[in-house]
Amino acid sequence: MKTKKMRIFSKLFAALVVLTLISCCFMGTTFARYLSTTTGTASVTVAEWGITFADGTTTSNKEFEVDFGGLSPDMTERTTIDTSSKRTHSTGKVLVGTIQNTGDVTAVVTINYENANGEGLPYEVVTLKKDKNYAAGYGDNAGALTGDGASMYQVYSLFSIELYYGYYENASTTPLASGQQVSLAGDNDGDNNNSKIWIYAECVWTTHDELQPWVADAIDTWAGENVTKVGYTLNITAAQASEAPRA
Repeated sequence: MKTKKMRIFSKLFAALVVLTLISCCFMGTTFARYLSTTTGTASVTVAEWGITFADGTTTSNKEFEVDFGGLSPDMTERTTIDTSSKRTHSTGKVLVGTIQNTGDVTAVVTINYENANGEGLPYEVVTLKKDKNYAAGYGDNAGALTGDGASMYQVYSLFSIELYYGYYENASTTPLASGQQVSLAGDNDGDNNNSKIWIYAECVWTTHDELQPWVADAIDTWAGENVTKVGYTLNITAAQASEAPRA
């Protein structure tokens, strides 16, 4: 009788072990990688998670606009069409902000820039003065200027914005393409020198020198009178890039 009970106990114990192992497999799948969500922060008991953006907030999907001031067209006068050396004026590289990994594990940050206005336009965002609207566009008719205002295309194509990033402030920078992924080290992953990046942007005003000079100048003048700012939107997400500290 005792032997029978022992056999039953052994079978129950073995079944318990199997069930425990099975349950551990299911439990293991619940530990997903860190991925920031709209709540902005995430943490577990073994490794802290945090991505700090330029304005000091911790979030997952951070959007912010950058405006450029003091930009104007090149002052050089032109009297003929010239497509080989268009007149340009630039803000130079302006610091947009910083992104820092403040957590324990390495994070991969994906940076996209886009046009907040949509409509299939370039990623630059051009804002006009209140109650101002685009016109059909300026043109030339036998040396005479036609039109009563610049078109959306004529204005948007004046401006271009290039983005750059670097691991040190004011250090040499690398062009930043939309969709670029940058790895930022966590406190427990070593290499803390690469836990932060600085983002810079440069806005360039390129005059329409492929048109007659009086048409190009009219477009520049209209933009100067009606455009209040030129910028873009950065959309930033961050995801865990290592399974454990020092991984």
